[in-house]
Parts: sequence; C-alpha cells; structure tokens
Amino acid sequence: MVGLVLSAVFVSAVFTVLIAGDANRMKRVSNVVPEIENVIAFAGFGLDQVSLKGHRLAFSGDIFEALKLEGARSIASFDAKAARGRVEALSWVESAQFRRVYPNQLEVVIREREAFAVWNDGKALWLIDAGGNILARVDEARAPKQLPRFAGSGAPVKAQAFWSLVAQYPGIAERFQRAQRFGDRRWSVELVNGTTIHLPAGAASGALSQLKAWPAFRGVLEKGNAVVDMRAQGRIAVRSTVEVERTSSRPKTIADLMGPAG
Repeated sequence: MVGLVLSAVFVSAVFTVLIAGDANRMKRVSNVVPEIENVIAFAGFGLDQVSLKGHRLAFSGDIFEALKLEGARSIASFDAKAARGRVEALSWVESAQFRRVYPNQLEVVIREREAFAVWNDGKALWLIDAGGNILARVDEARAPKQLPRFAGSGAPVKAQAFWSLVAQYPGIAERFQRAQRFGDRRWSVELVNGTTIHLPAGAASGALSQLKAWPAFRGVLEKGNAVVDMRAQGRIAVRSTVEVERTSSRPKTIADLMGPAG
C-alpha cells in the first residue's frame, strides 16, 4: 500500500514536470529505467484515452496526427511541450491546452482561430483570420458572403487594420465589395455600385478623411460607376467607368505610360 502511494506521488510529480514542458528529461529517465513506465501505468497514469474539445473546423485526424501518440504508453513518454507546438502549428488552431483527467485520460482543449475575411491571391480564394494567418482554401460558392474581401500580395497582414479604417466611413463600408493591395504599398477599394477608389500609398486615412469632407463625394457614391483617383497628392480625379474603359482600350501613348504609377 505504501508502495502504491509513493508511486502515485512520484507520478503526480512526473505529470507536473511534463506539463511544465520538461518532457525530454523524463523521457531520458524512462529510457534508462524502462520499468518506470510500467509503474506509472500501473499507478493509473497510463495514456489510454485522449479526448478532443473545442474544435469545430480543425480536423480531428490532423490533431491526433500532430499529437504523435504512437508509442506513448504513459505520460512519461508523451512530450507535451512538443505536441502542443505541433498542434498549434495547424492552421485553424490558435492555442491548445492539455489536461489530465483521472485515471488515464488526456484531454486536449482547442481554441480555434476565427475567419475574418476572404483573400484572393490571384489563383484561389482563402479564408484568413484577423492576424493574416491563412486558414483554408475555399471556393466561390462556399465563401462566406458576410466576410469582407481582399486581394493582392501583402493584403492578409494589412487587411484587419484597413477594414477597421474603412468601418469609420459608413458611406464606403456599406457599399464595400473588395479592397486590393498593390505592391504592398497602397489600396484600391471597389464598391458594389461599380465605383473604384484608388488611395495613395501610405496615406489611406488622410485620403478617406478628405473624401468624407468633400461635398460632391456623396453624389459620386450615390451615382456609382465612377473611378475616384487620389494617387496624386492633394488631387481628386473623378471619371466614369465608361470613360476609363474607353481610354484603357485605345493604344497607349508616351503620356499614358509615364502617368501615375499603381
């Protein structure tokens, strides 16, 4: 009886060390003295059951694969720190916590990332979270309609901050269709009414404030089908989309080629 009590106390200390992240030390001990695992398992600290909680979009199979439970007969041979790192490397997983449920069960509690927007990389559509992490590929039919859309290189990591900025301007936010990032320098905003707003590099906030203060902008928004170009500092150029399409279809002149860069 005393031996079992001492074994239980010893194994409790082992589990505390493992959860603290010192699994390698205990694995070295179990390799030197294989009988230790037998004692641990006999004392009720085996690793016979694993349950997952909190996951909805992350695949159970991917989580179990990341845990690498093969050969982990007890907590002494289960590297919790390494397993947590592998699980948290999965696209949908923001964090993973391990809890031991007596007598022989490990509970893995998953906290998932939330899809914030849909990003078009030019080849496919991807769900991204607010931090710019790519979560999963999605086709057009299944892309959530309520999520804002972004496109262009560098857009994912900048999207949340830009969306927070756009939300301060209801006239634009209510008509927002997509924002495209160019050269990781500037944004163009496409509205559902056919209007496109070209914002200047590094000055999107000031440009949107300028538009809000411009008396004619409300009329432009309501009419739609316009291109509002603010890439030249201190200047707002407005053309109809028909005019822009007609201009873009004619042969390019030297003046066109030397115009404002994207």
